[in-house]
Amino acid sequence: MTSDEAFEFIKKEKKTYDIIFIDGLHFEAQVDKDIQNSLDVLNKNGIIIVHDCIPPTEEHASDPRTREINWNGTVYKSIINVRFTRPDLFVCVIDTDWGCGLIKRMDNQPLYSKVLIEKAKEWNYFNKYKWELLNIISINDFLYNP
Repeated sequence: MTSDEAFEFIKKEKKTYDIIFIDGLHFEAQVDKDIQNSLDVLNKNGIIIVHDCIPPTEEHASDPRTREINWNGTVYKSIINVRFTRPDLFVCVIDTDWGCGLIKRMDNQPLYSKVLIEKAKEWNYFNKYKWELLNIISINDFLYNP
């Protein structure tokens, strides 16, 4: 079933989760929906993990996929969307396995302008500033600096 169908079932059953892993369609619009649906069923101290957040080349970030490669799609744009527009969420990306985004509830995060958000989604700008835009941290910082 699609993730939309799965979330419809989950919500109907009133299920909630501590950890939700998103690794689906890889298109910004669908990942945005998957993140929001996940937030709707996430327990208070839960965490969302989003795979494929750090595409190494523009081709890996293509929309749609241009050939058979380890394709990341436009997942990074969804991370930018949530990081820049949701002051109630903490967002970072761990520099491991194509980039694993972490999303959890936390108040008073900074908001960014819509102009910067759109600029941040342009490949050349993103590629130059991805460490700052995605709040990328090393695996060691994740493991040893909670």
